[in-house]
Amino acid sequence: MVRRLREEFVPVVGNTHELQNGRSAARDWWMDLAKRAKPDSAQGKTSQGFYVFGADGTDFGFNNNRSVERVLQLMDRGLEAYQNAPKTKVKIDESGADYGFKAQAGVTVTRVFARVTPMPEGCHDSNQSVSRDHLWVTSGELAALAKGEFPVTLARRLCRFQLVDNIRGEPDHWKADEVKTCEFSVTKDGEIRGKFAMATATDSRGLEGTMSGVLEPGKGFRAIVKATAWGASTYAPNPPEGRFPLVFALIPVSDEMSKTVAPQAAFFGQEYWSP
Repeated sequence: MVRRLREEFVPVVGNTHELQNGRSAARDWWMDLAKRAKPDSAQGKTSQGFYVFGADGTDFGFNNNRSVERVLQLMDRGLEAYQNAPKTKVKIDESGADYGFKAQAGVTVTRVFARVTPMPEGCHDSNQSVSRDHLWVTSGELAALAKGEFPVTLARRLCRFQLVDNIRGEPDHWKADEVKTCEFSVTKDGEIRGKFAMATATDSRGLEGTMSGVLEPGKGFRAIVKATAWGASTYAPNPPEGRFPLVFALIPVSDEMSKTVAPQAAFFGQEYWSP
């Protein structure tokens, strides 16, 4: 699939929160395209999904299903329809291409992986997935860590926006009053320790555990989080029954993806920085 995308298509990935709800030339361009393939997106419904468009905006297919088989079928149908359609020359204007959530100057990036392990018996196959997200750490927070201080802003950003069950889909991020325990520290030798607990008011969904890691000067910190989770998010259904193990790995990165893909919770705006 990856080779086909590179050789037969021009892959484009965007964040619905930005492209549907933002205010930019890119938003206007995208919504004009999306409503052709998914008309209800113009009435406020999500424009999330997979699309095949021509450079002139002609719609060649839409699908909002993550099944590999369904996506391949969409690619086959879309490519065939494109090849059979009349071609027109199009001038590409990139003036609106610079959009979206931008990190503050000096921010370092930590990639956050999560998975359910060990896998409880009998749970839904979607629990075998591995999730990926990014954590932004400000230069001021990094300086505080180097002095043996774990900033409250960073601790709460971790609890509210990164330590979430996003294995099976999009998580419900924790509200401020759902954070019950948020205790993180760093020693002068760079040893990281943390203890946390989050839960909804009815305790229908929650996550609690500990973090251990080590400071990497100038980069951030590398850590492992061992947690127990329970309950389902609105768009992350089918969790294992009862309480289940959830493990996170946090690794400082500086690759191209980390420089262009914002943390999912960045759409909270200033609240992301002051959680």
